[in-house]
Amino acid sequence: MRRVLVRSLVLRFLPLLFLALLTFLLTSPLWQQAGIPDTADSVRIQGYDLAEAREGVSLRLFFDTVGAVEKDWIVYIHLHNSQGERTDQFDGPPLAGLKPTSEWNRRALYIDRHQLRFPPGMLPGEYTLRIGLYDRESGERLAFQPGPEGRVHFEDGQLRVPISVAAE
Repeated sequence: MRRVLVRSLVLRFLPLLFLALLTFLLTSPLWQQAGIPDTADSVRIQGYDLAEAREGVSLRLFFDTVGAVEKDWIVYIHLHNSQGERTDQFDGPPLAGLKPTSEWNRRALYIDRHQLRFPPGMLPGEYTLRIGLYDRESGERLAFQPGPEGRVHFEDGQLRVPISVAAE
C-alpha cells in the first residue's frame, strides 16, 4: 500500500518537478555572465560558456535582443597570446548563418555555438579570446557597452574570455 502511494505521488508530481527544474535552468544564468552590456543596435550578449579540450575549445555565446536589430552582424572571435598578438581568428555569421541578426525576434535568447580548433604548433600558456560583432560591408564594429559590474569582462567594446592551453 505504501509503495503504491509513493509511486502515485511521484507520478503526480514528477511533471511539476520537471517544469520547475526547466524554469530554473532557463531563467538562471548558469554560464559566465558578461554584465549584459548594451549596444547601439539592440543586440546584447548575456554571457558565454566554454568547454576546453586539448585540440581546441567549444564556445557558446548567449545573445538576446531588446528591440529590432537593423543590421546583419558577423561574429568575430580572435585568439590572442599573452603578449597581445593575434594568433588565430574566426569570423562568420551567428547561428551558422541560419537566421541573420536582422531577423532576430525581440526579447528572444539565441545560443551561438562555435567549435574552435587551436592552430598547429600552438604553445601552452595563457590566451584570451576577444569576441564581438561587426558589419561585413563597412567593417564597423558593434561595441558592447557594459555597466560598471561587467567592465572586468570587456575591453575596447569586446568580450574578453581567458583560456589556458595545457601542454600535450
